[in-house]
Parts: sequence; structure tokens; C-alpha cells
Amino acid sequence: MNSEIDRLMRQWERIHQHTTMVMKAAPDDKLEWKPVETVMSLGELLRHLVSAEHFLVTLSLTGQGQRPSEDLKQYTVAGLVEAFDQQHQRLVTQVAALTPEQWKETIHFKGQPMSRLTLLWGLTEHEVHHRGQLLTYLRLLGIEPPAIYH
Repeated sequence: MNSEIDRLMRQWERIHQHTTMVMKAAPDDKLEWKPVETVMSLGELLRHLVSAEHFLVTLSLTGQGQRPSEDLKQYTVAGLVEAFDQQHQRLVTQVAALTPEQWKETIHFKGQPMSRLTLLWGLTEHEVHHRGQLLTYLRLLGIEPPAIYH
């Protein structure tokens, strides 16, 4: 792999580890809570993190984004974290197996052509964005979030 791909893979793993630390702090009894009516609930936000990673990585690998096959609404926080970890490891393995030629191929996201590398960098930005929302939700609920940058 080249240095840019190596950097992406290391960053993606670090981001995932920090996100799961924050996810674990969410209480099961507050999954339906939302700070205002027009935004995702805590549970929807957690499920979105899992679903979006699956969708964006399968899009980068196949050109067709797919949602996870299981119904994430039935999961507890611990179940969502476990599913996210297992899915992440499986997807990282698949991405790491891409050949140099495959990394150069163009895929389309929302009608826009881009490289796999660009889409996967976008995935990391997306995850950090929603992790920030999750940190805010926890604080609004009076929960001290874990120190991810110590």
C-alpha cells in the first residue's frame, strides 16, 4: 500500500476505537431520547453510525451501497457496539485486500465521480461528525463522556 492508503487505514481504525468508546457510554434506557423533535434520537444516531459505515464501505468496494441485513432497532447499546466492531473488522479486511489498480478505480457517490480513497476519507469525516453529535447528546443527558483524547 502507499503512504496515503496506510494513513487512511490507521486513521479509520483510531476513529473507530474512539467512536466505540463513546457509544458504550450511551444508556439503553435513553435510546428514544432526542434533544429536539427534528433530529435523530440517541438510538437512531447509534444505528446510523453502524449503518452508514456498512453503506459507504460496500459502496466503495462494489459501487453499490448496501444497508446491514439485520434489524438494528432490536439491539441494545452493547449489541450495537459489538455489531459495529465485528462489521468494522470485516470491512477493514476487505478494504485492505484492494489491489493498487482497484484503489485507482472511480466510483460514484450521489452522482459524483470520486476515487475509493476519497470516499473512504469521507467516511472517516462522517463518523467523526456523528461522534461529535453523540458526545453532545451524552452531555445533554448529564453523562460524562469518556476521555478519548488523553
